[in-house]
Amino acid sequence: MKKFISIILTFALVLGCIPVNAFAAEPSVSGDYIEITSDTAILRTGPGKNYSEVASLNLQPGDCLALSSKIYTINKHGNVWFEIVYNDAVVYLYEQHAVFHEHKYVRIDEGFTVCKCGSYKIEENSPIMQTSATVATAGTLLTAEAVAALAELSAAGTTIASGLSAAFPYVAVVAVGGVLIYMSVSRSGSQVKQVTKVRTEVDVMEMIGKMDDPDIYFAAAFTFGKNPTLLLVSKGMDLSAATDYMTKIVDSPANAFISALARKPMLNMWTPLRDNAALLCENFMDKNTGFTYGDSNKVIGEAEHDRTYKSYKIYFDHFHLFRVSNPFSLTKIRDIHVLFGSPLDLKPTA
Repeated sequence: MKKFISIILTFALVLGCIPVNAFAAEPSVSGDYIEITSDTAILRTGPGKNYSEVASLNLQPGDCLALSSKIYTINKHGNVWFEIVYNDAVVYLYEQHAVFHEHKYVRIDEGFTVCKCGSYKIEENSPIMQTSATVATAGTLLTAEAVAALAELSAAGTTIASGLSAAFPYVAVVAVGGVLIYMSVSRSGSQVKQVTKVRTEVDVMEMIGKMDDPDIYFAAAFTFGKNPTLLLVSKGMDLSAATDYMTKIVDSPANAFISALARKPMLNMWTPLRDNAALLCENFMDKNTGFTYGDSNKVIGEAEHDRTYKSYKIYFDHFHLFRVSNPFSLTKIRDIHVLFGSPLDLKPTA
């Protein structure tokens, strides 16, 4: 009996020397994204439920998040947690809420395919390569900065947060080389669908304007990414609501914070027509004294055309807002543009 107990104790000591994760079921490593499979997926600051939640991304099944180079970690309890790259940091997701994403590319144009995670591929003989030899043959239509900024926008409780409850509350217009892409974007900014090539200015107006009457349609808009991108909240506003929204975001801490997070001016307004953009600026000035609008050269009432911002192309005509200190001093409000029309790299139809 004593010998039996000795054997049991020895076995227990040996087990105690073996790391817990030696018995964990390690996932089969494949791919550079994970795909959410649960309605209750939560990102955390560490590999365990005792760690705090990361700002809500409103994740839903089908959303795709980029993995770190380590891919996963196994905590002291033997549980596997995916390591996700988010806002220049590594955060964690319990493995039961996701699987490794398998890219399934859909043809958008000759030699150009897109996956729902936002990844794209361009073949060497594609017309896109002929229009822009410098465009990458593979990349993503979404950015980590965009995902992070959208999460912060939702958490900031801005006046448009109520419009972000739909599964795909955004539409995006993205320039890839000389080609423009239109698509619907999920709440977290990490899944796309209905990806379509835009051929003319009329296409842009029909695709975006069909969400509402384009004559009165104003949308909260965000610009981001090395591929020039305009992201619009599908739920449009009339002139009064758009003016109220602009009033709340001008000089707001949330706006400055989100713009800094995205490394680019984020919170803008967009409308199809130049006259309506000017009308919005005029209405804003009527309700907020001490402001005016114009181009970057401070020419009042003039619009900016094809302006380069820190090596990025905005690609949309737009107005700047200025604070008027005195008749001879105008200070540009850095983080807001009033965008209008369609991208400048498209030729208008006859």
